[in-house]
Amino acid sequence: MPRPALFALLAACLLALFSCPAGSYDLGLHLRLGEEIALAGSIPRTDLHSYTAQGAPFLAHEWLCQLLFHAVHRAFGMSGISLLAAAGAAAAFLLLLTALDRGTDRRLGILILLGILPLALSHFGARPHVLGWAVLALFLTGLARGWRWRLLLLLGLWANLHGSVLLGMGLGALHFLERFAASRRRDELAWGLACLAAPLANPYGIRLYTHVFEIRGAAAFLTEWKPWTPGDAYFWIWTAFLLLLAGRLLRTRGTLFDAIRLLALAVLGYSARRHTLLAALCLAPLQARLWAPVWPLLATRLGRWLDAALAGILLLGLAHQVRGHHAGRLGLDTRPLPVAATEFLMRPDGIEGRVFNDYNFGGWMLWRAWPRFQVFLDGRTDLYRRGPIAECLAVSRAEPGWEALLAHYRISTVFVRKDRPLARVLRDHPGWELAYFDDLAVIYVARGTSPQVPRLRVATPWGPRDPGRLAEYRDELSTLLAWNEEAADHRINLALVLERLGDLEGARREAARYLSLGPEGDGSPEADALLARLGLR
Repeated sequence: MPRPALFALLAACLLALFSCPAGSYDLGLHLRLGEEIALAGSIPRTDLHSYTAQGAPFLAHEWLCQLLFHAVHRAFGMSGISLLAAAGAAAAFLLLLTALDRGTDRRLGILILLGILPLALSHFGARPHVLGWAVLALFLTGLARGWRWRLLLLLGLWANLHGSVLLGMGLGALHFLERFAASRRRDELAWGLACLAAPLANPYGIRLYTHVFEIRGAAAFLTEWKPWTPGDAYFWIWTAFLLLLAGRLLRTRGTLFDAIRLLALAVLGYSARRHTLLAALCLAPLQARLWAPVWPLLATRLGRWLDAALAGILLLGLAHQVRGHHAGRLGLDTRPLPVAATEFLMRPDGIEGRVFNDYNFGGWMLWRAWPRFQVFLDGRTDLYRRGPIAECLAVSRAEPGWEALLAHYRISTVFVRKDRPLARVLRDHPGWELAYFDDLAVIYVARGTSPQVPRLRVATPWGPRDPGRLAEYRDELSTLLAWNEEAADHRINLALVLERLGDLEGARREAARYLSLGPEGDGSPEADALLARLGLR
């Protein structure tokens, strides 16, 4: 296959792989802040959105990216956000490829990038960090091409897009320190110091340098901030990448600076899941440089099968993503976001008073429910690190004292994921009544509050309270489906009820709608048995 054709195939496959619906927990937060920055013409300095940290100072360190998200959403909607994220991720790999293949066979660079592509898929989402990947790749390309002033300008821009600028700052300083050690030219040292200072071109000055570490300390409970374990396939992908690199470094007796890069970035990659791809991207140029001397021999042995193998890997990866409904679609992914549940909250005759929200729901509430409802907390972990995060976790887990915390904040509505321990505790609690649930969320209201909101007397997320009250259960499931037509669990449960009530035609209709929603997995054994009885399996 001609090299331009292989590059074009890579570009097309990358864009398709990353073209998926936007469903990040923080998406609503970024859209809300971006809209407010655009309307106010200034960057917010204090919190206006929560009742737990009202007036507290916070750093909108991703303000420029949030402004970009707002502009794209205003012009193109959620499909535009999906495309922006896909373009950022694809650009990161394509830009880095230009740095990897300088003086070497481009196929070596493609092979290295394919090796770390799974790490990108594991942490991809419509969030500012994806644009940080693209800027990092451009920065690495600039280092390879000998940029100087442009590197400083890029660092200044990067400092207003994403906190990963600190990684670029360190890489730039190390690069020029290495050049100084080789040439003893003081101007090289000056360029390194300039790289350390360039990120100061942000609204918060030197505070940005410590802010990233504040976020890390507050966000330690989140999965993305935890390290991979040997039980994760990504742990072994990263380890294999490092072993190949370390082996070549020892074989070629690489420089001290190469060893420093390898050690520092290996530690970074193992420290947190969100850092692994960043570390791999940074080490990819070193991997290409160390393998370049032996690549011609390897490529000759592989012969004409090499291009076919690379193209096959790309196409197989794309087919896997499309088959799993993870690629090739745009717009909004409603599965991880409480879209319908938030609309229920916002009914004109609906919920009153303060809402305790799940951590994962805060961002979407800011976008769709603020200012009518302030949040308990959202994805700004640095803002809430002094109390609300620990309180949110304690309440969500129904730990001792959760009732006192809800009373302290005068909370009359609980809005959490249905798999939280609190959701089950409230089901049978005399002081709380179930008002809404779907595949993702539950909403409880305190007894005696929001009298205009209907209560669910039979239906619960875990089946009917009384299996003998099938007609009432059917009616409540139908009401829930009127509020959220895409709730797959409601569809299959309604089909089960209709079958028991003797309405086989209705059961078949609801089961077919259930299948059309493309539910994850095959559902429960009871659901699979129903589908088989109805001839739909």
